[in-house]
Amino acid sequence: MGRSHRLSVSLDDDLYEALALEAEEAGRSLADVIRDRLRASVLGDGAVGEVRNVGELAESLLAQGLTNEAVLTEVRRRLPDAKTSLASVAWYRSNMKRRGLSVISQVEARRKAASALK
Repeated sequence: MGRSHRLSVSLDDDLYEALALEAEEAGRSLADVIRDRLRASVLGDGAVGEVRNVGELAESLLAQGLTNEAVLTEVRRRLPDAKTSLASVAWYRSNMKRRGLSVISQVEARRKAASALK
């Protein structure tokens, strides 16, 4: 690894909030999370499809149509040190909708889960 350089950037509120939430849940600094995300984006570090953090895992599970409770259970199982809550998962669902990503509502997810039990 070479020399480090300090950089100052401005972030939109939604991006800042998402990164701050990810950092809090992972117990890491915001700078470390941003650095890791930037490195992965620019240099392609990490395996393709590998879940690297709570946000990626939660969004992946939400995109599969799981309920917030099911997502929380799976996040806690796979990332036991994460400080994720139901409110966090609900935020990820809402954020996905705002970004125009394909995700069903919590109500639809519950209906889907209930019909799968029948």
